[in-house]
Amino acid sequence: MKNNYIEVRKSKYGRGLFALKDIEAGVLIELSPVIEIPKNETKHITKTILTTYSFYLEPKEDIECICLGLGSLFNHSNKPNLKVKRDFSKKELSFYTTKKVIEDEELFIDYGYAPKKWKG
Repeated sequence: MKNNYIEVRKSKYGRGLFALKDIEAGVLIELSPVIEIPKNETKHITKTILTTYSFYLEPKEDIECICLGLGSLFNHSNKPNLKVKRDFSKKELSFYTTKKVIEDEELFIDYGYAPKKWKG
């Protein structure tokens, strides 16, 4: 499915998602369904590359998931230009702009922790 707002490009962090055009604040740019990782399987995921692409679907419950679509490709920033809304009942993550984004600007979310530098 084509996304009219973003595309995958090479980033200084490996791969990243970049704006195809100027985008106003408050725009939904990606809706990603997720696959919930059963709690008894998360220990296995942490031993694989998939751990770098996982999200907490329900942080209070420590429920992890893997995003489908483009959701797992957003890089981290302490000053993100996107926010993530989690919908546990629908098992999906929504990504909204928090400020105006300029064409060709990389889009970032806050992972909620300081990630180690990815070495690809």
